[in-house]
Amino acid sequence: GLEVIHATADDFDQYRTQKFIVILGGPDAPEGVGDIVRDSGILKIDNVDYIREKGHRARYDGTNPWGLLPGQRVWILAGSDRNLTREAHLTYGGAVAEEVLALAAPPAEHPSEPEPVDPCPMDEKNPLNHTLGFESAEARGDVYICQVVYSEGSENWQIKLYNQGEEDINLKRYKITGTGDRYYRFNAYVETNIIKAGGYYTLYAAEISTSTLRLPPARGYLTLSDPSDNVIDKVEWDLLS
Repeated sequence: GLEVIHATADDFDQYRTQKFIVILGGPDAPEGVGDIVRDSGILKIDNVDYIREKGHRARYDGTNPWGLLPGQRVWILAGSDRNLTREAHLTYGGAVAEEVLALAAPPAEHPSEPEPVDPCPMDEKNPLNHTLGFESAEARGDVYICQVVYSEGSENWQIKLYNQGEEDINLKRYKITGTGDRYYRFNAYVETNIIKAGGYYTLYAAEISTSTLRLPPARGYLTLSDPSDNVIDKVEWDLLS
């Protein structure tokens, strides 16, 4: 736990550089406490006017008010008289104590980073052959076709894209073309077609009309084109050979 030190205004200077300080009393508190409150500058003019009105109590806080310790936190619990200052302590003291404990707690340990995963794993059922002649995956554009997956039948498929770049990319106006030159173009007026940097975007058959793009499960090809219709990736598969 934390050690709590009770100090008077007379010996406050030796504790002025403590990381956490709680002051009980307002700008007019007796025995030198009011001088410390005013010197901190935490209470602005309207705060002082408020706390001086009969029946008022409040809590205030500031960071490094004397410029002696970066990150220092100071709380003031005050009332318009001694009894209301006591009420302020009873009302706000518990919350202040919780804040102090939270600030004093050591930072949580972050879990270790997961091991990197192959961004385009070979699908055993539908192995893909990239046929645009790139020497490596890194030589391709930022977005490329990662997987083509079938569940049951040619009407139940998925196309997975991968963004190997360092920035998010909006896929609007990108085009996927399949066998028979049937194609699907991402809607230019939808702002949600975002593929995160290092992330995937999966296009499901149910999302588009099968009259525009149809994939035979056994043998076929797909091309991916950018908004200017430049082909940036082409994959082929043949499960019959």
